[in-house]
Amino acid sequence: IFGAYADDRIIGMAGFGRHAGEKTRHKGFLWGMFVHPAARRKGAGAGLLGAVLNHATSIVEQVTLSVVTTNAPAIALYERFGFTRYGTETRALKVGADYVDEFLMVRFRSSATLKEFPLVLPLERRSELHSEP
Repeated sequence: IFGAYADDRIIGMAGFGRHAGEKTRHKGFLWGMFVHPAARRKGAGAGLLGAVLNHATSIVEQVTLSVVTTNAPAIALYERFGFTRYGTETRALKVGADYVDEFLMVRFRSSATLKEFPLVLPLERRSELHSEP
């Protein structure tokens, strides 16, 4: 689990997991990506995603994720980092009586380099990314 902090307060998080099966351990997945609304569009999401991918690149060959089809800012961020859509899961989530679709996305290790995405974020005040093993 990776966290983004500002003024000693967590402002974002992202999880990474690796598939355990013999035939799937070459794949990992991003889960639970979230940035507090007040910290959005200030680099926290890019920093978190860069940290996860820098970690994942040494462990797996590809990273998958799912994102709500209406979340255009998140989709743009993932595409900026080299993720591509490979499908849509209809009715992936149910919120009350309503269903929400999700795009399925993948990034292969050979995708764009990560060096342009900093791990220490330039937020309003000093911010850092932290991860726990």
